[in-house]
Amino acid sequence: MCNRIIYLSSILCLVLSFTSAGLAQTKQPPDTSFRTDPAAEQLFRQLRKAMRELNSLFLRSEYRFGKLGEEVPTAHYTIWMKKPSYFRLEAYNRDGKLTGVLLHDGHFLWDIWPEKRPIFRNEDSATYVQTNIHRYMQRNLPAKDFSIKKEVGRLGAGMIWAVLDLAVFFEDSSAAYAPPVLKYDGTVFRGTETIAGEPCTIIERSFNDRYYQQTIWISQRDYVPRQLRDVIGLSMLENWTEIRMNEPISNDRFSWQPPDEWKQWFPPASEENLPRPASEVPDFEMTLTTGEAVRLSNFRGNVVVLNLWNLNCPPCRQEIPYLQRLHRSYGGRGVVILGVNCGDNRQSVVDFLTKNHVTYLNILVASDAEARFVNNTLNPTGAVPLTYILDTQGKVVEALLGYEADDTRIETTLEKLRIK
Repeated sequence: MCNRIIYLSSILCLVLSFTSAGLAQTKQPPDTSFRTDPAAEQLFRQLRKAMRELNSLFLRSEYRFGKLGEEVPTAHYTIWMKKPSYFRLEAYNRDGKLTGVLLHDGHFLWDIWPEKRPIFRNEDSATYVQTNIHRYMQRNLPAKDFSIKKEVGRLGAGMIWAVLDLAVFFEDSSAAYAPPVLKYDGTVFRGTETIAGEPCTIIERSFNDRYYQQTIWISQRDYVPRQLRDVIGLSMLENWTEIRMNEPISNDRFSWQPPDEWKQWFPPASEENLPRPASEVPDFEMTLTTGEAVRLSNFRGNVVVLNLWNLNCPPCRQEIPYLQRLHRSYGGRGVVILGVNCGDNRQSVVDFLTKNHVTYLNILVASDAEARFVNNTLNPTGAVPLTYILDTQGKVVEALLGYEADDTRIETTLEKLRIK
């Protein structure tokens, strides 16, 4: 959407929708004593250096997903990589069936679905039925500028994302070193362990005030990981095996052309699913951070700025002080600012709002049913921040995606409603 900053949260919301009901009881408040260890950060840099210096790489990853310590096998993938800009990742579901291929042939990036492609959150079922067979995507995108981590979820095997972005293999990758959408807390050591006969040193990388942790078991011999885990509510655990480094790989491995009967698929833009002006946002009853139940329809007679957000979305976090300023400016003039968190841990949300002196109303998801409603019905786009401006009758005036510094779209809309 032009230059607006959005966070494509489909995968994140999927994780949150599984965990929202239980996180309030199981996830601890942020560990404010966490301090980065320069030696641990240096070890991660050594991992990056070792990966960049490889000429080729092959590995198989077993992918597990579930509660921390109770992860179950859901998929696996194999990947071939070769300098300067080739890779082929094949994704298999838990039954061993190939569901998708992600391939860079040195010029173009291909998403390939051998049979049916998966349905994505921001498309309707009727369109999916017409476009799910023998489909591929082709993009003109350099391998070094591409995040493999985020794309494996498109392949339909049951993976959320890859724990480590294997784009780190390519020199000067702009996508692989740290998740660019997250606030980095630091890196610490977590001991040593032998994985499949390989002595490893364990480091933990933390983001967003310990809300998201990444643990990597790094080989003491070659600095290539043998096991990796991401924890954000639930856990994604990978075990790397059959690792082969610097062996010859034919360029034919990275070559593909679509058969004649195949058609290219163009994913719908998030904006296509935004509610139209004068439509209604479904009414709901949920719970505020104060514990009080509230219905959206309770605010009829006021203009409502309804903002959907989550903690792991930097533009959301950046927008919240702006919404607080709007609350101070317009709160006494018939305008209600109402935040809806998309499923983060209650204490983490309360701590964040308190730290940022937020006083406008915020709703918390308290059950799986509420998570599904918020992340599917209330937000059909798969992206946050998403803001609805509702008139005094509850009708949509504007639906706005994204946020960037000096964004004045909300104020402009309020002025059109003659609220000054």
